[in-house]
Amino acid sequence: MCKIFGSLKKIIHKWYQPKEHEISSFTTWAQEHAVNLEPLDGENLNIERLAFLDQLLFDKRVIYLGEEDHWIHEKKDFRLLLLRFLVSRGWKFIGEEL
Repeated sequence: MCKIFGSLKKIIHKWYQPKEHEISSFTTWAQEHAVNLEPLDGENLNIERLAFLDQLLFDKRVIYLGEEDHWIHEKKDFRLLLLRFLVSRGWKFIGEEL
């Protein structure tokens, strides 16, 4: 997770120099809303831990799973978990970046 935030931070800093209070505010929000998936096990983790996505996806028709970053060892487990969740909810149109 830290590697993902590190990459995102570099991208943001290229276009925008956030103020300290904005960084602090975002960090607080992220900590309050984070969903802990540790230990990440795409095959066996209870997919209901992702049930919070139901309200965000209820009126969508297509989902595209992008790649957070390259060379992250958790990527396979995370994608498998998301795919299991989406299929369990009846999703048929799922795009994926490989």
